[in-house]
Amino acid sequence: MLPVLSQAIGLQRFEVQDPVRQSRIAAQMWYPSDSPEQTLRVGSFSLQVAVNGRPLEGRHPLLLISHGNGGNSLAHRDLADHLARAGFVVVTFTHPFDNHENQQALGTTLQSHDRPRELQRVLDHVLADPALSSRVDPQRIGAIGFSAGGYTVLASAAGDVQQARYDAYCSSQRDDPLTCKAYRERGFIQPVEPVLPVVADPRLKALVLMAPAGVFMLSDERLRQLQQPVLLYQASQDHLIREPFSVERLRKLLPNIRGDHRIEAGHFVFIAPCPSNLVAELAEICSDAPGIDRAAIHRRINNDVTLFFQQQLPPAP
Repeated sequence: MLPVLSQAIGLQRFEVQDPVRQSRIAAQMWYPSDSPEQTLRVGSFSLQVAVNGRPLEGRHPLLLISHGNGGNSLAHRDLADHLARAGFVVVTFTHPFDNHENQQALGTTLQSHDRPRELQRVLDHVLADPALSSRVDPQRIGAIGFSAGGYTVLASAAGDVQQARYDAYCSSQRDDPLTCKAYRERGFIQPVEPVLPVVADPRLKALVLMAPAGVFMLSDERLRQLQQPVLLYQASQDHLIREPFSVERLRKLLPNIRGDHRIEAGHFVFIAPCPSNLVAELAEICSDAPGIDRAAIHRRINNDVTLFFQQQLPPAP
């Protein structure tokens, strides 16, 4: 079954102030609109959207997307587009200290503690802004995350992030190519003051986790208690996510997995297909093994994620 898509979507950019770090979180809202679309060029990307278009009436379910290490708010642009055309309001944002221009967070608590807090801060802003909140149903909120974004979403929902778990993991898995790289370079993860606790956010009602990294930061007990429905994705050829510490661990602990998909591809297959001019420049991220059709995989993922949220965030009777 394929979701019914609307004719047009709007795109509105906004910024969220983070008073703790004195930083700005760049964000954009994708939403159903009845305004005519136009081509918007953003760097190497081309979007078909109605910039600041008139939103369709009504309150729609809200979804937030957290990108992976070194990504940005357009890393999952095709998924955001698809979901908005299916009637969702989608907010994508760039983590200010962990993106393609700024890698300051790696190996610090800016990554482990601030990433979940930034997602929650963006959600706070959307719900507090009358112009943005009027479009969304505050009782129907979900989140999607890839790689470090998967950790971000899971930690935001579960809370209880403990730094000691990171240090213990990297003491035993020093050659982990993704989550312990900064550990090898700097020693134990470095605190950036103030280190604020990660508190579980009950507003998140459904979660999509794509090749989540760093989930060893969360306790078995807290994961067993997580009641939100989860759609889980694993890349079978993933050379960055170390098992059985990530997806395989979540399979054993999470009590409400509603979908569990193994994609026959590498880690970065979950990022939107790249424009042709970026394939050579960003070969590791943009290129797949022979025979893998990323565009076709994304068509399937986009439909599955849309149907998942339609089922898990239905309108109130």
